[in-house]
Amino acid sequence: MNASASPPRPGIAAERMAALVASRLCHDLVSPLGAIGNGVELIEMGGQPASGKSPEMALISDSVAAARARIRVFRVAFGHTAPDQRMSMNELQGLLRDMAEGSRLQLQLDAQGDLPRTEARMILLAVMCLETSLPWGGRVLICRGTQGWRLVAEAERRHTFCVRADDARHGTAVTPASGRHRDVQFGVLAGGDHKLSAALRAAMSRALAEGSLSVDDAAPHAAGVALVGGGPGDPDLITVRGQRLLAEADVVVADRLAPPELLAELGPQVEVIDAAKVPYGRAMKQEAINDVLVEKAKEGKFVVRLKGGDPYVYGRGFEELQACVAAGVPVTVVPGISSSIAAPASAGIPVTHRGVTHEVVIASGHVPPGHPDSLIDWSAMGKLRGTLVLMMAVERVEVFADALLEGGRRPDTPVAMIENGSLPTQRLLRTDLAHAGEVAEAEGLRPPAIVVIGDVAAFTEGA
Repeated sequence: MNASASPPRPGIAAERMAALVASRLCHDLVSPLGAIGNGVELIEMGGQPASGKSPEMALISDSVAAARARIRVFRVAFGHTAPDQRMSMNELQGLLRDMAEGSRLQLQLDAQGDLPRTEARMILLAVMCLETSLPWGGRVLICRGTQGWRLVAEAERRHTFCVRADDARHGTAVTPASGRHRDVQFGVLAGGDHKLSAALRAAMSRALAEGSLSVDDAAPHAAGVALVGGGPGDPDLITVRGQRLLAEADVVVADRLAPPELLAELGPQVEVIDAAKVPYGRAMKQEAINDVLVEKAKEGKFVVRLKGGDPYVYGRGFEELQACVAAGVPVTVVPGISSSIAAPASAGIPVTHRGVTHEVVIASGHVPPGHPDSLIDWSAMGKLRGTLVLMMAVERVEVFADALLEGGRRPDTPVAMIENGSLPTQRLLRTDLAHAGEVAEAEGLRPPAIVVIGDVAAFTEGA
């Protein structure tokens, strides 16, 4: 007779099989350990000396207690656990106390409520791993946050310290405020003062970016020319990029209006060429400046052409760019803060203001009205209602004022003249259009100075 084969019995998963085996081992060990413990108690009851427990009996008793405690931990850590089983926090605290007994670890549980037994198992297993990795002892904090459980450990002998991601104040170590400059990563520690660390990190990043803090082994800049606007005069008003390129320069060709403090910060290896540009005085011809830029760049050097204000606002920057391009020299333009805007601002004067002016015109006073080289329609300028900013007009304030009055500008139009704008020596003169020339002469107005004409010229800071 042929018997049909019986259906295969479902197998047991390896993980569940291991848990069942562990549960059985723990169960089988509990009974002999309990018997040893009972035997020790009977011996102590029968012949205990008056002086107390003998060292031998104390050793046996403590060893049995430690073994029984470990078995309780093992039953949870390795034994079988149903998915829906839970554990109170008191039970977990008791198991951790068992683990700490006779151990070199100090275990602290910072949590409330209950938890799934599977989570308790993972906590116990993690503590066992820490126990192995910290053979000379240490402290372990077990806490539950919004993102789940965290175990953080510290051990002075192993130079292992705790960085609390959830609460930095309770950690024994802190992470540095880190920054990066090119391929260099750096960190700042300020004795646990996190705000100070962040502030110093920001300052270092800014200093590295602008070049005031240099890296000696930084790769040299490729040969070429950078046209850099140095701003209105205050060295702090140069752009970050401009200052960084200046710090990388092999040669600097500087105008008189370029902030001299920036040149003073250059290393002795940097060649500085004075392009002068003194109003109505000595000046290096523009063709000679162009030739120097091209020549030095073709020698393999990185050349910074440092100008006051912006290179493209009466700075002849585009002429220099054209010369470099024609010679095949790479050129970069770094805009700067123009004194036409910055000088009035430093004196508390906005060149535009809602409801007052919708236009601002920047005009050169290099040549007077009516001059063959003048490209300005001064009669049209006189009809403007907005703000007029005159640059390089110090020697001819009266002439320009007369031209504007003839064009129809009101005699009582406010005028502000700002000398050395943004510098500690800044001086502000206020008058009206009818008396502008008279005041400029009487007060000895000297270049560099900006003349602002329009209703905004009467504005003051805070009013």
